[in-house]
This record gives sequence, C-alpha cells and structure tokens, in this order.
Amino acid sequence: MFSKVIVLLLIASTKFVFAPATSVIYKFNYLETVIITIAGGILGILFYAVLTNILVILYRRFLVNTAFMRNFNDFFNRIFYGRNRKPRVFSRRNRMIVRVKKTYGLIGLAAITPVLLSIPIGTFITLRYFPQFRRTFLFLVVSVIFWANFLTFLAIYFRIFIEYVKS
Repeated sequence: MFSKVIVLLLIASTKFVFAPATSVIYKFNYLETVIITIAGGILGILFYAVLTNILVILYRRFLVNTAFMRNFNDFFNRIFYGRNRKPRVFSRRNRMIVRVKKTYGLIGLAAITPVLLSIPIGTFITLRYFPQFRRTFLFLVVSVIFWANFLTFLAIYFRIFIEYVKS
C-alpha cells in the first residue's frame, strides 16, 4: 500500500495526467485518488521550482559569464552558421506556449501545465515567464487541484463504464 502511494506521488509529480488512471487501477477510491494526486502535484511543483532556481543560478554563474563560453559560442556559431547568431527554432509546442502566454498570461500557462506540458516543464516555463513565486505557485496549485478532480472523475467514470459494459 505504501509503495503504491509513493509510486503515485512520483507519477503525479512528473506526468500528472497519468496519476488518476493509475490510482484507479490500484483500486483507490475518489477521495484517496484526489488527495494523493494533489499532494504529488504540489510536491512536484515545489521540487521543480527549487530545481529551476538552482539551475538558473548555476547557468548564470558558470556558463553565461565566462569568457570561455562566450568565445566557444562565437566560434561555434561562426563555424556552423556563418554568422554570430544562430537562428531560433520554433516548434509547434514552443509556438503554443508563447501563444498561451501572450493571450492568457499566467492563468493560461498554469491551466495547461499539469495536462499538456507536464509538471517539470510547465513549472520551469511558468517561473521563467512569471518570476513572482508566490503568485505563480498559487495559480499552479489551483490548476493541479482542478485537474486532479476532473481527471479522477473521468478515470472513475471510465472504470464504471467498462465494468458496466463487461456485465
């Protein structure tokens, strides 16, 4: 039982969208599923927020401000691109993130984080665009609570539907 809860916390903290379905497979009820999923999502947000800050500090300290990296980047760009700046590559996902950020702001990014972006990527991007930690954390937690309830409802409803079809 304890190992199942730990597994669900880890799943909810990384790939949030799979946690309610996994919890239903483990035969947890609605309330247990929601509580474990919300706890895993919040722990994931906290962990990846701290990790984001540490990585940004290390990046700025050791890579950005060193003469070696500036010279290496200039050398690399001249060799492979023939100019001093490499072109930006925008994928479909990057365009979606920028569009959501410009159109809906923090609320939009927080809303799509648990389901479409995953907790680690969504927390990193949201904190880079909106560095006010308390406000950003609050919106991410509200989003996790909403999606945990909604996805748990869908998973339990789907299980009931499957059992009905089997009988």
